[in-house]
Amino acid sequence: MTEEPEAPAEARTPVPYRVPQAVVILMFFFSGSSSLVFETVWMRKLVLVFGSTSFAVATTVAAFMGGLGLGSYVFGRLADRMKSHVAVYGALEAVVGAYGLIVPLVLGLAVPVYRSVWDSFHLSFYPFSLVRFVLAFAVLILPTAMMGATLPVLSKYCVRNAGMIGRGVGRLYAVNTFGAVAGTFLAGFVLIPNLGETGTTLIASSINFAIAAAAVASHFLFSRRGPEQTCARPVPEAPAPPACESAEQGRRGLAAAVLAVFAISGFASMTYQIAWTRFLSLAIGSSVYAFSLIVTVFLAGLAIGSAVMSRRIGRLRRPVTVLAWCEVLIGCSVMAGVCLFDFGFFMFAKVFTSDSMLLLMLINFGFAAAVIFVPTLLMGAAFPLAVSAYSREIGRLGREIGEVYTVNTVGSIAGCFAAGFLLIPFLGIKSSII
Repeated sequence: MTEEPEAPAEARTPVPYRVPQAVVILMFFFSGSSSLVFETVWMRKLVLVFGSTSFAVATTVAAFMGGLGLGSYVFGRLADRMKSHVAVYGALEAVVGAYGLIVPLVLGLAVPVYRSVWDSFHLSFYPFSLVRFVLAFAVLILPTAMMGATLPVLSKYCVRNAGMIGRGVGRLYAVNTFGAVAGTFLAGFVLIPNLGETGTTLIASSINFAIAAAAVASHFLFSRRGPEQTCARPVPEAPAPPACESAEQGRRGLAAAVLAVFAISGFASMTYQIAWTRFLSLAIGSSVYAFSLIVTVFLAGLAIGSAVMSRRIGRLRRPVTVLAWCEVLIGCSVMAGVCLFDFGFFMFAKVFTSDSMLLLMLINFGFAAAVIFVPTLLMGAAFPLAVSAYSREIGRLGREIGEVYTVNTVGSIAGCFAAGFLLIPFLGIKSSII
């Protein structure tokens, strides 16, 4: 039997990335930081608009997730046809920085609008809250859409091998989320208390402008290497046998099931976040402080879970099975955390009799971690698993990542809305989580 001729050596030689991945990853870390600084500031402003923690948090997170999903979906389809991904990424960051500066002004202009609605129609509480929700959503949708566009654009640039999709995308997601952890902590505990909302907004916008300048400069600096190419030159392959029709139907059915699972997972995870924030705000008395605390622990779990799973996912033969077990364990760990709620109120009552602010902060962080960390660790691991199970073609990577991210964010928006406007007001915190 004759052997297949071995591919020439140059066909197997990797072509270097035009902009080093280390530079891209560093920029994406700071991108996550600035995004969550903006989210914390916007949530604080919406508390003044809504006068209710659960409504303000639900509106901020729903608008944030809605924009992320929209941007990911649209630019995911465009990313597969782009030539200069890093330069496009820089333009997206510049738009975020510019619009972030005017969001406080636009939110201020929205106040007379809903006052006019109130004077004209005298709506009851819930319809009027929905009007404010729609107005706030419209204000925040553009910058958050630009934020959501960055993941599929950079994933298309950084991931050049179909066998590394889960690991590559998971690593980018983890890096961005670690940056978000830093941004949330700095905004809630350092920047806003010391610089105020205006100073904090200026710093976040400056970070975006610096990222944009670095991305564009890197694109032109490294353009001497020639046009952007794939990580490995194409190697002629023997034609694959035609797929069995039943096998192809099974693959499509599995892909649809992954999307459905990830949408429901997004609904549940955002319901948890709104409920956990509401519980801590009742216990510790500061909505912004509670929001920053919850989001810091929440994102830390997501980042660590995604980072760990992205390193191991190449060894998994059945990522869908592991994804299913992750969802089961999320439910179990959340129910275990519900059992700690009464103990948490007892601990807060004991600590409030003390004058130690440091002790209070440590107790807050410890309790939040005890309730939240394990579920969010598993939620973070679910993202690279879903991407690996759904994405199979490197030529459609941007589109497929956009689809996975979009269904999750659509579920998240529904979860934010349901938790803030239906579940918690009518069922309470514990029953909403259950």
